[in-house]
Amino acid sequence: MFVPKRWIGVMVLWTVVLTGALFFGLGRSAGAQEPAVVRAQAVVLVDEAGRERAMLGIGEDGVGLTVMDEQGGPRVAVGLRPDGGAGLLVQSAAGAPLIRLGSDQEGHALVLMDEEGTNRFAVGLDVESQGMSFFDANGTERFDIGVGEQNGGFSLCDPEGRPRASLGLGPSGVGLSLFDPDGVERLGMGMGPGGGGDFVARNAAGQEVWRALGEIAPEPMP
Repeated sequence: MFVPKRWIGVMVLWTVVLTGALFFGLGRSAGAQEPAVVRAQAVVLVDEAGRERAMLGIGEDGVGLTVMDEQGGPRVAVGLRPDGGAGLLVQSAAGAPLIRLGSDQEGHALVLMDEEGTNRFAVGLDVESQGMSFFDANGTERFDIGVGEQNGGFSLCDPEGRPRASLGLGPSGVGLSLFDPDGVERLGMGMGPGGGGDFVARNAAGQEVWRALGEIAPEPMP
């Protein structure tokens, strides 16, 4: 395999670093003296100027690690609750959350935010389904998609967060719906598992004004 020369130095450097860590850090001889063990409920690391840069602690709410920048602002936090739930938080220099990652017995979720701390993307997984959502700069959900054991679908929303179009699939068939700004379904189309389908149009009051029924079947083979 061809390896560009500009990467060779980096690969050699990482090889030396990892090999040194293995031999000098983990590969001590059997007769080497074991390092002293420090037992505490909280540990604070400071830099050369005496500024707190990292804190590790344990309490009734669980165990956590927080890493601070030079101004003392928390930038990264990792925690583990007594019930087994775990989380990761990354913040900007201004203190706005940028990344949230959580996991527990019910599921897992990841949320990405902009510099203002506004939700822009989220993905989640639980025992029954998984889903993904996109948000605009105002934090309004504009698109979401989800998949379950027997169904799935997605929806599009306007800037006010109102659903305007949706597509769903389940054991009873597949359906497409279009909504007006008031949330009234104006056009709907569906197809059942047997191939039968219909098309429905409604007025602003939601009253059906037109419907077409049909049997949808594969084209005959030539």
